[in-house]
Amino acid sequence: MLWKKEYIDLRESHRSKLSHEDEYNINIQRHVKKDKTSISKRELGNMRFRNRDYVEAIEDYNDSLRFAESDRQISLAYANRASCFLHLKRYNECLTDIDLAKKAGYPAELMKKLDKREASCLEEMENAKQSTEFGAKLSFDPDEKFPCMANVLQIDKDKNNEFCVTAKEDIDVGKTVVVDEPFEKYIYRDYARKCNICLKGNTNLMPCKMCPLALFCSEECQKSDIHGYVCGMTCTSKAVLNGETLHLVRGILVAVKMFPNINDLIKFVEAARESNPKEIPSSIASLHSKYRAFLKLPIKSNEGSYEFLHRFILNYFMACDVLIEHIPKIVETFKSRNHRNFLTHLVWHHVLVTMSNIHRKRPWWLDESEDQTKFPPFYARTALMQPYFQRSCAPNVLYTDCDGNEVYITVRPIKKGQQLLISDLKFLVDKNDFEKNGFGEYLAPDHVTCTCMRCTGTTATKAELQQLESDPDFQSIEKGYKDLGQCFIDDKRVQAVIDKCIAFSRKYGEVFWSYEIRRAIELFMHITAIQLVNPLHEQGVYGAYYNI
Repeated sequence: MLWKKEYIDLRESHRSKLSHEDEYNINIQRHVKKDKTSISKRELGNMRFRNRDYVEAIEDYNDSLRFAESDRQISLAYANRASCFLHLKRYNECLTDIDLAKKAGYPAELMKKLDKREASCLEEMENAKQSTEFGAKLSFDPDEKFPCMANVLQIDKDKNNEFCVTAKEDIDVGKTVVVDEPFEKYIYRDYARKCNICLKGNTNLMPCKMCPLALFCSEECQKSDIHGYVCGMTCTSKAVLNGETLHLVRGILVAVKMFPNINDLIKFVEAARESNPKEIPSSIASLHSKYRAFLKLPIKSNEGSYEFLHRFILNYFMACDVLIEHIPKIVETFKSRNHRNFLTHLVWHHVLVTMSNIHRKRPWWLDESEDQTKFPPFYARTALMQPYFQRSCAPNVLYTDCDGNEVYITVRPIKKGQQLLISDLKFLVDKNDFEKNGFGEYLAPDHVTCTCMRCTGTTATKAELQQLESDPDFQSIEKGYKDLGQCFIDDKRVQAVIDKCIAFSRKYGEVFWSYEIRRAIELFMHITAIQLVNPLHEQGVYGAYYNI
């Protein structure tokens, strides 16, 4: 039970677990805007614009917007960003930025230049179509009770009473079947890339009016008071610890705002915690049902390890102390000692759930062997749907990120009644590694013995392998690997490669597994993930990194 008439403050009972060597050191700072910084960021953007590095220039102009105090600096940043969008053939975004620049009071002496840019944009729009739209949406109607999931899927239990997701009808390759908006998400760094509230990027981001740490994609996100509680705040100079702490703080604030009073929150939390942990949610259509599903997310079995406990205790104390000492909303809401003690229990559970289910977005090119402290995550999210999907080293579904949401796309044909399987592997690994090592070891952190077709050695027959290797579509796929770095400059070439992968996977949907099938799936997964994760930022870099 989290709530009792009398109970202890968990902070006091666990305070001794904080060693002197720990990173625990809250240093609250409130960051402010500076026109001087805004100007320097805009000048850096101008230099990159002259070098035709339009994507990096957009981020510099976003940084300029973040720090701008005066309307003049805001308007100049919008106008310059509009020019980048124009060169990237993002005509709608270009026109939006021009309008934002004018509303912000763009200097009259420069207005002719802005009007000329607008005329050029309108002229190009008549002669060329907007480049590929970004984002993800379901390929089918949404399920009534699980709106993030297509109505061709259902959450079920397998013979071992474990969660699984199965198909209610045949599903073709390349279909988006889940777009899961996490219950909580937070941007850790690189504030110029994403909306602070929903993590949408590649759009007309607008600055917070009060601090330099947030941009917003819409007026709705701009008006959200969730950012307002921590506007301009950092609690430590360590980017990851600061992100983890404020991520947890935001989750608690979202929960508190859902209920009219603290007693309703307590009853809700207790009901969720006391219910069957293996129950399939009746719905996640409302914010309350999402929070219930969040509270019931599985806790990892490695919670007894030193590293887990060390990070857990550190995150717990940081989040508790920021909430209780530095967030007026929390101070006002949790006035009594009992209520404050309940809060320490609630934070404890939030930390457990979040640390067990968090997904951190790092640079896409970062190898697991590299020193990840040099590359802290951009942002993190705690999604709800992933625990219901079972894992496999021979997946039939890609799950990736798009604007802070988790997106699931079929990579092989799926028959009615068949399970949808995802992979925890960053890459599907080449044939030699598979034959030498198998794949069960890659799941070692969770102590799982994988029994998928790859790990058990179930492969295509000799006749099927010969047919696969000689298929002209496979030769096109191999060529697609070699040309991938160049094909991103042309939407038609990208789509041609995707179509070949889909056709090949569809043709051999009944074949168990092979090197050729892996190549088709992996190429499709990589291209699709790049298009969704950050299509502007990754173009032209991908092929060089993978040497394909």
